[in-house]
Order: sequence, then C-alpha cells, then structure tokens
Amino acid sequence: MSTSRTPKKIKKGRKSTELPQDLLQEEDVLFSPISVTPCKSPRQGNLTGNARKVKDTAADWHNYIQKWESMNSKGMDIVNKIANVKLKVIFGSSEENPGSINVMPEEMGPLCDQFEEVITAMCNIVSRMASLTVGMKAICNLQHHQNKSSSDEKTLFQTWPIIEFYSTSQELLDMYTKELELKRTIMQNIAHAKDRNLMMFYTSSWLNQPYIDDRSHLLLESLLVETGLK
Repeated sequence: MSTSRTPKKIKKGRKSTELPQDLLQEEDVLFSPISVTPCKSPRQGNLTGNARKVKDTAADWHNYIQKWESMNSKGMDIVNKIANVKLKVIFGSSEENPGSINVMPEEMGPLCDQFEEVITAMCNIVSRMASLTVGMKAICNLQHHQNKSSSDEKTLFQTWPIIEFYSTSQELLDMYTKELELKRTIMQNIAHAKDRNLMMFYTSSWLNQPYIDDRSHLLLESLLVETGLK
C-alpha cells in the first residue's frame, strides 16, 4: 500500500528591504550632520567703549608703520650718499698719505644733520607705538575687570579675545624698538667707517631691517582684518 505524501508548501521568497552596502555608505556621507560654528561679522557702525578704542589703535598702528617706512626710505637715500662720499675718500686716499682716510669731507656735515633728523623722527614714531601698547594694555585690564564674573573671554569683533590685541601690539613694539637701536648705531658709526666692507654692512643692515621680519606684516594684516579695517 503506497503512502501519499502531502507536498510541502513552498514559501514565497520576500524581496529584501535592505539597501546595498555601497548605497548605505553613500547615504551616510550625504546625510551626516555637520556642526558649523558661526563666525561673527566685523562690527560696523558707530562703535563705542573698548571696541572703538581698539579699532582706533589698530588704525594708528597702520599709520605709524607707514610713517616708519617713509622715514626708512628717506634714511636709505642718506645712507647711500654717505657711503658714496666715504668710498670716494677711501679709494681716493694714496699710500703716501694714508691719514687722509680719516678726513671728514665737507659734504658729510649736511648729510649727518639730515641723518640725525631721520633718527629723531623714527624715535618719535616708536615712542607713539609704545603709547599705543600701553593704552592697549589698559584696555585689556579694563575688559578683564569688567568680565571677571564670567569664565568666558568675550570677543570684541570676530574671533580675538582682548588679550590678543595687546600681545600683537607688544610684539610689534619689540620689533621696532630693536630696529631703532640698530639704526641709531648705524647713524653714529657710518660716517667713521674706514673700509668698504664695513660701509656695505651698514648699508645692507639699514635696507634689510633684520629685526622687522615678515611676521610683522602678518601681525598688522591680522589686526586690520580682525577689526574690520581691511
């Protein structure tokens, strides 16, 4: 006697609702949440209080540096004239009369007077830079006193806390103070140089301003951009 078997029901296959792995990865990239910290726009309009003082100080820094560069160019012209006069005397002195190299030519007098005027103007510029830095420190202290109840340092314009304005001002002042001392030394000694190499050293030092490096331009640009002046 044959036994009849009841055929098994075949389950219908379900369509997979899972997305391909590469598509999931693509969607993950497309829809990943992005956190963006908004940046303040430069403050415009009539500023008051510390913000007004800081912005005025930044403008003054720009103006004083422009005046310095103008005086540096004027001084460079004088240095070149002095060097030419001295080199003429050095190469014009004969072996029979080596003492003539110490003679101060008549045209050196007016040049030395002009040179001293340039150095005096540069001293005044650095003195005003120092005043800006002192004022910036006072603003920094005042801001700190006003916000001492808060743990967060407030920004005056875009991203900088007040201490950044003071440190930038101090760094610029240090550069120009050191450069001024070098230029004073050149002014005091260039007229007494007795050989060509020393004369060329003084000329090159005045031109290249070794204590005012490329960072000074970055500092000034950052100061102007932060305060919305540029």
